Amino acid sequence: MTQASSTTQARTAVLERIRAAIGSPKTSLQIPRAYRLETGTSDLIGLLEERIADYRATVHLCDSSKLSQTIAEILERLHVKCLAVPADLPADWIPANLKRLTDRADLEPRSLETADAVLTVLST
Repeated sequence: MTQASSTTQARTAVLERIRAAIGSPKTSLQIPRAYRLETGTSDLIGLLEERIADYRATVHLCDSSKLSQTIAEILERLHVKCLAVPADLPADWIPANLKRLTDRADLEPRSLETADAVLTVLST
């Protein structure tokens, strides 16, 4: 008998003893999946601001006609040179001179360390 086969036999014997001691499962465990699908609040922006504050992030509210200008002013004030953005972000929303790290499947997580800031968007 080889060492591998004796190890396999020993493992099988131990597992058989464990199964005998535990017995077969009676029923499968049912886990309730009663997730809250709606917040019940009409103030979604307020809720977002509250949750974002947990990450020490800042929310800036503006009219859609001033969006590009507001983003450019904030990024300039923060001296941002490299910005992580969602894949579907319109190109004209951020200044052309910034390096963009676009969120895609092939984006290496380590490359996010080079980003000075992250831009996310909520539209209502």
